[in-house]
Amino acid sequence: MDREKAPVAAPAVEFADCLPLMLASGPAGLRARMLGRIVSAATSVHAGVTTHTAIRCRRRPLRKACIGHLVVRRQDLPAVVQWGCPECRDRGLIRGFRNTPQDLSRHACLFEPECEVLLEESEYRTLEGILTLQAPAERVVMAATYTPFGIRLAGRRTELDTLLDDLFAAGKDPESDIPRETLDRVVLTIDRGRRHAR
Repeated sequence: MDREKAPVAAPAVEFADCLPLMLASGPAGLRARMLGRIVSAATSVHAGVTTHTAIRCRRRPLRKACIGHLVVRRQDLPAVVQWGCPECRDRGLIRGFRNTPQDLSRHACLFEPECEVLLEESEYRTLEGILTLQAPAERVVMAATYTPFGIRLAGRRTELDTLLDDLFAAGKDPESDIPRETLDRVVLTIDRGRRHAR
């Protein structure tokens, strides 16, 4: 009689070990930054909420880029972030993320969002490339969710105001390599959503 195989435990990572690699180049740096984004996405919403994030899976099964977007969930006791890809089934656990720069739990929104906007994936990647976002704007960007119609940003009107301020500042930065046309399109979309807030 065949015995049912026990499920394989998801590999666990201590996030503190990743922090020194955040600015490193190569695969180790890419992995550390991806884990940082997972932590930020999971901590930008309440504990216990499962989120289909805008974070693209980095795996390349059969040497082809996975098309999945990661699903994340945070629990507080014990403090752990679970993540997984619904397409390729890659998954893992992250511990030791409390009080790191990537932990956005102190900025998590306690209210229902007032504004919603849909961005194209390429437009959302523009937001990800801005490293000088203030905490409320960063929370909105990291809490973005994947939908079949685009990447959904949702937040309070004041959070979107902060995000717009940061986008205007990024547009004036002479050293920024963000395409101006894309940035203008994103600003217009977010401003339209903010003006149609509930």
